[in-house]
Amino acid sequence: MSVWPKVILRRIYDFSLLIWLAANRRVTDAMRHYHKTRFDENGFVENYNGDKDYHALLLALVIVGILAGSVISFAYESARAACNVDTDAPSNSSHLPLSEIYPVNKVRSGLVAFDSFTKGNLDNWTVYGSAVARQAPYRYFENSTGLYLGIRVANSSQWAGIFAETPSTNAYLFHAILTLPYATISDNEFNTGLYVQTTYNGLVNYVTCVAIVSQLGYYWSVVLATGSQDGAEHFTTLWADHSSNQPLTRDCTIITNGENYLKVYLDGVSVYSNSALELTMPAPFYAFVEVQTTSSSHMRFGAYTDYYATLNNDIRLMNAPRSGIVQIIDSSTGNQIANGTVGWDGTARFDVGMYHMPINNALINIYDSSGRDLIASGTTKLWGGDVYSVANGQSNEDLKCITVPNLDPM
Repeated sequence: MSVWPKVILRRIYDFSLLIWLAANRRVTDAMRHYHKTRFDENGFVENYNGDKDYHALLLALVIVGILAGSVISFAYESARAACNVDTDAPSNSSHLPLSEIYPVNKVRSGLVAFDSFTKGNLDNWTVYGSAVARQAPYRYFENSTGLYLGIRVANSSQWAGIFAETPSTNAYLFHAILTLPYATISDNEFNTGLYVQTTYNGLVNYVTCVAIVSQLGYYWSVVLATGSQDGAEHFTTLWADHSSNQPLTRDCTIITNGENYLKVYLDGVSVYSNSALELTMPAPFYAFVEVQTTSSSHMRFGAYTDYYATLNNDIRLMNAPRSGIVQIIDSSTGNQIANGTVGWDGTARFDVGMYHMPINNALINIYDSSGRDLIASGTTKLWGGDVYSVANGQSNEDLKCITVPNLDPM
């Protein structure tokens, strides 16, 4: 059944009220006329059937009142059904009518760059490093299993490295799968990592998610480095895990604004998070994967797959019903990705930085504030930084039964 817009219900109410008032006035006039003509200065007026006129109008008033009340009641119940309002409890949400389920459309993609590292070429990457100036042997290649960077120093007393670097980017989230092929090595050290470095003024200021191996074993670490145009000079270990039996292949995600915020995930688990840092590495950034070593015994490789960069770690929803309940599900597994409530301004935001992206079959469902009635739905390939909107062909005033939410601003 179609839902009556609020404005039509309001007009029905106004019209019914006018009919009732008009009928009431007619009866009042009749009563006045009845009393005025039935008695005069000479007494009783013969042959006037005032009782009949009075009673007929009174009956008409009752009938009109019943009809008006029925129309008003029907209009109220229609509005209540359309908005799914529980009148026994205060409402603080607005709802799209339930006559149809509205689509959820992507209006901005958060994807900035993606490279599986399995194409067989490095068209969008620059390969360079200190190995060139220090005449250290190095190799790099890409095949169906990933990108490989290899390095061996000529002089074990000096570090050398080789990296593959992206162009400058405004992305805030960076991801790659890193593989350290060695649990131990016979001499000195070797490391492989994902780096995010400022492009500002040529400064070598960066953060890295890195695996480090030596004769004693290996461990994973998060490091902040600052320096000058000549290179990194100060190194701060923000997190390290020296426990045994760690994976040699790990899924690394770095999220940073380059100013005060840094968060790092390994295999979807947050290992470091801080929003009060002085990073001194303003955006835009370079992202790169790199191997470094002081080992001269063998050429040692790091392996990489599945690089991507996104605008940030959030997805945002717009034009949703206030106080609506949002659920995001990976439809291929049935696992819930995120859930929450739409704010007073019709928007919602969800952190998806811990997930491996893209989530190819993400199902976005938006329910009314009770969580019972589905209002909007859409399936998408989800990236951090995506923006979605509930699509409709009407204005919000037409689509929503507005009630002012009693919510603090977000």
